[in-house]
Amino acid sequence: MKTINNDKEWKILDKVICRVIKFDMFSLVKEEKIIETNSYEPYAYLFIECKKFTGQIRVAITHKVDFLNLREAFQEIKDDEEILIVWNKSDIKFWAKLLSIFMPKLIVWRCHKDAYELIHDIDYKPELKGEERFLAEAPIREWKPLSIK
Repeated sequence: MKTINNDKEWKILDKVICRVIKFDMFSLVKEEKIIETNSYEPYAYLFIECKKFTGQIRVAITHKVDFLNLREAFQEIKDDEEILIVWNKSDIKFWAKLLSIFMPKLIVWRCHKDAYELIHDIDYKPELKGEERFLAEAPIREWKPLSIK
């Protein structure tokens, strides 16, 4: 299984929409604050799939904002929904570019189940057309760092 641990390794997934299979947290959160974490471990690991690679990829979540956004998304998710992510370093706002290494870069979407397939495969559920298909693909909710355009 491929593992991605840092920004340099994440680069291969820049602007690629991925589906989250599993979210493993290693930090304890209380009242929206991280109260316990191991400084040698990431806040969490995600197990994702994306069309660019076969099989699952394990990715480290090392930024506090990315972690808290993912945690909130997974607290809200329902049985008929899925979480999609987009790592985006290319669209960092001008004011944040100088400090981009320290900025969150993960866009998190809570979507309807099958949104991932609808986005990537025009032949998937061909009966969905126009606005109906758009609404089935569109995020129900989005978490996007302020540093991203």
